[in-house]
Formats: sequence, C-alpha cells, structure tokens
Amino acid sequence: MAKGKPMSKLYRTGQVVVAFSHLDKLDTMFNKDGEHKITVSVSSEMKKVLNKMHTEFGKDRKIAGNKVDDTYGEQQTFKTTLHRDKTAFPDIYDHMVKKREGLMPQKGDKVNVAFIAKQTDVNKDKFISMYLHSVQLIESSGGANDSVFDEVVVADTDDELMKILNA
Repeated sequence: MAKGKPMSKLYRTGQVVVAFSHLDKLDTMFNKDGEHKITVSVSSEMKKVLNKMHTEFGKDRKIAGNKVDDTYGEQQTFKTTLHRDKTAFPDIYDHMVKKREGLMPQKGDKVNVAFIAKQTDVNKDKFISMYLHSVQLIESSGGANDSVFDEVVVADTDDELMKILNA
C-alpha cells in the first residue's frame, strides 16, 4: 500500500458522562507546555462510534487514550494542544448549540464530544489518535462538591440563632 496522507475524520460521541475534565485551564502534569483534555465514560452509543472507527481505520489499530478500569469501566480521553495560548478551552457549546464562554463541563455532567480521529504510527504500533475538537454541555450534574464536610442539620431548638441557621 502506498504511503499517503493519514486518514482523518470528525466524529461525535453522542451523550456521555464526564469522568475527568481539564478544560478550564491547561493541564501541565504530563506535558510541560500544557494541554486541554476531557475523559468520558464510554456509553453504548459511543461504543458503536468506536466500532465504526475501527472498521474505517482498520481493526489492527489501537485507540489511543482508551482504557478499561475495574471500578469505572471503559473510558476515553480526548486532548488537544492547539489552544495553548488560551487559559480555558474555547470551543464549548450549550445544549442549544450556542458557543458559551465560562461554561465548563465537570465530572458527572452529560456532554457530547466532537473529536478528530487520525491515523498515527509510533514505531511499529498503529493507533487511532483522538483529538478534541469541541464539547457540548447537555446536562449539568450541579458540579462537584469539593467540601470535605458533611451537611450539618441541627435538631429543633428554642435557640434563636439555631432557628436562623436552620431556616
């Protein structure tokens, strides 16, 4: 087979749940220049997309960023280094397909991820790499609660201050 331009195609995940999101700022833990990324739980609808990609790109290719965890099941990570000049990832849309600044999907939110799948070869290994294109926030889970404290409910009391706090 003659070497040509690697195959590249835009796909969408369909509705998936966010497992991890680093869209509000560049993640520099594994890449000193930073990158924006999002990890989602693979739904049955997304599994169909992955199978279609394997058919179109070749079943011999591994899907980069795909992992199966005993606790969390199958997950897929999408990342991009294209927007290093931006603090927040710029291409986030609301459920009405309007581009929104400051809208950041968090763990537990339902999203639809548009990504570009591309043939990549590293040494003798063949991959389908997944590059983040844009994210649509479909349903917010209300955001993660980072508090280490439990909510305190004070029993009925005649104390005026406690009545105000319980209101």
